[in-house]
Amino acid sequence: MSATLTPDVMAQEVDEGYRELKAEIAAAFGSEPHPVYETDVDADALWLAYLDNLPSNRHHYNCNCCRAFITRYAGLVHIVGSAMVPLLNKVKPPRFFNQSIAAMCILVAKSRVKGVFVSELETWGTPKSDKGWTHLSAKNPCRHTSKVISANQRASELNQDYILIQTTEKDYTIKQLEDALAILNSQQFPGYEKGVHIAEWYLSLRRSIKDAGPRYRSNLIWSAVAHAPPGYAHLKNGMVGTLLDDLAAGKSFEQCKRAWSAKMHPLQYQRPTAPVSSGQVAVAEKLVEKMGIANSLKRKFASLADLKYRLWTPVPEYKHPGGGVFGHLLNKPSESSVSLPNQNMTWAKFSRDVLPNASKMEIDCPSRGGYIAIVTAEDPESPPILQWDSEGNRNQASHYFYYGGSTAFSFNLSAGWNEVVQVSNAPHGNTIPHFKKFIVFSIKGAYDKNATGGCGLFPEFMRSELREVRSVIEAFSNKAKPSGQGDAHGLAFGADTPVRIRVNGGAIYTLDRWE
Repeated sequence: MSATLTPDVMAQEVDEGYRELKAEIAAAFGSEPHPVYETDVDADALWLAYLDNLPSNRHHYNCNCCRAFITRYAGLVHIVGSAMVPLLNKVKPPRFFNQSIAAMCILVAKSRVKGVFVSELETWGTPKSDKGWTHLSAKNPCRHTSKVISANQRASELNQDYILIQTTEKDYTIKQLEDALAILNSQQFPGYEKGVHIAEWYLSLRRSIKDAGPRYRSNLIWSAVAHAPPGYAHLKNGMVGTLLDDLAAGKSFEQCKRAWSAKMHPLQYQRPTAPVSSGQVAVAEKLVEKMGIANSLKRKFASLADLKYRLWTPVPEYKHPGGGVFGHLLNKPSESSVSLPNQNMTWAKFSRDVLPNASKMEIDCPSRGGYIAIVTAEDPESPPILQWDSEGNRNQASHYFYYGGSTAFSFNLSAGWNEVVQVSNAPHGNTIPHFKKFIVFSIKGAYDKNATGGCGLFPEFMRSELREVRSVIEAFSNKAKPSGQGDAHGLAFGADTPVRIRVNGGAIYTLDRWE
């Protein structure tokens, strides 16, 4: 501020509502953790609109710190639907600043979005300067925290995604996208879930921009780019792109299916095809050091408690109450003595109607089947490296299967009925659209006796920051062996892997589909 900070000046600012304005700005700019976007509004014009529309005391508010805030942040907007909404629109200014805020809003509303705004700063602006003056500022509601790429690099990536979407639009028609989605939704392509949600996302975007005007069309694409999961904008370079190319080439359903299946083979999909080089190792070493994730790569076999999404555990074994004269008269929970016929049932019905009343559960272990091992980080404090793990919501567990299945013997089990000690959702929670859903039936005494499956750090599991070194991590994982033994392992139920369950010693259910 140009004036001296005195009681009179402070009283003046109170009368003019400057403190209210600061609070309104802070609330409007820092309240919602949604993406914000830069516009092409003239920054100097914003500042002049602020000053020139003050009723008086223009010289007093001609402040370098406030100018820096307004020229940098007053032009930011949200995108709601296809409409651009200035952050300033949420400000309810005191009367003294009403015309200034209105004039800036008009300028921003006339501008166009030019990119996603990405910032590493915790606070936008200078809340308080060394001489005691307070200034316009706000907390950054969507701070960029990656240790791998800078905010500018992330913004550049999003700009490239925007360009890529516009380019891809010329390659595929909406009809081709609809055909591809119909094929994937038929669930006849192995690993279809890795493509169906990308196809849905892109088809929805294409439909929304089909008849939109240039400004709204641009807003819709920027919004899609900002909200898209990693890799979605790169549709042309992924599995969905190959399917679309096959359809465009006039291939039949069976030809498309064969091509898709070959690329989606579990020993090929997203796996390195050549030994890692010394250069790749050097890059990976630097990245691991930069991210501080050396301990995150050390894995152990998981315990039941490491599976976050637990759905059922057995009712504790009944113990006769001691000491009471009449304790022996209490009824002991008993298992059914009636042999009941097998029932085929969906997981949805089983989890809704049977699971809540189950005190004991057994699973019919096949001689060879979809046995699953669960691993987790040795160090629970190590930084996240999995897509479903984050600092605010820790979940370090992952899994592995053996291609072609495993024998019961190799998982320390005998074929036939074995006790279930826990039922859980997949380690990733069954909440990530492009990951296959399954349920883990953890079995008493099960563990991977040979442990030749590595430590379960597959490229498709890893956070996007590690994509460039995925071949090195895969090679590391293949040669690593988890420590310990764990007790969370067992059989997995999925849409294509039915299981037989016996509940409370009587009723038998074959779970053969989700719903």
